[in-house]
Amino acid sequence: MSLSGPRIVRSLEDIQVELRSIAETRGMTRLTIDELAGLASGHAAKLLGPIPAKRLGPETLPRLLRALALRLVLEDDPERLAEIAEHLHGRSEGHANTHVVRIHLKTLSYVNKVAARMIRRERRKWALEATKQRLAALSPEHRTRLAKIAIRARWKKYRALRKAKREMEATNGQIEK
Repeated sequence: MSLSGPRIVRSLEDIQVELRSIAETRGMTRLTIDELAGLASGHAAKLLGPIPAKRLGPETLPRLLRALALRLVLEDDPERLAEIAEHLHGRSEGHANTHVVRIHLKTLSYVNKVAARMIRRERRKWALEATKQRLAALSPEHRTRLAKIAIRARWKKYRALRKAKREMEATNGQIEK
């Protein structure tokens, strides 16, 4: 079933609305779209729901377009072009970045992992520094009280684990019903 004509969209939200409408017009279930797009089960429902739980992105938009047998065509908007005409002037080649950088997906994945590790390390440092500052602002009596609470919590956890281990040994690992 083909479209009756081109659809005009000006935002990502408009694209989501149109994709949902086209899927319904074609009678495609969200699970069928998931399968054709190579998405996790239920992902299309989150993207195309009346109140989307997820947003379209560089990974999902091309997959949905392919699954719905659509292609994206860009054309000039004459009204808007007239509005911005005074801002249109040639771009200086000396200032334009014309270099193409290609990064292998494995390299990008590694870079993301390293960046995430660095961010976690920095967050730990910030948390440690914040804790030091917070404790420095407390009176010695208050710090002692907090330390005693922490010790009690650790011992309570240890005792619960020891008790569970004893019960497990007593029943030879059998779970009672």
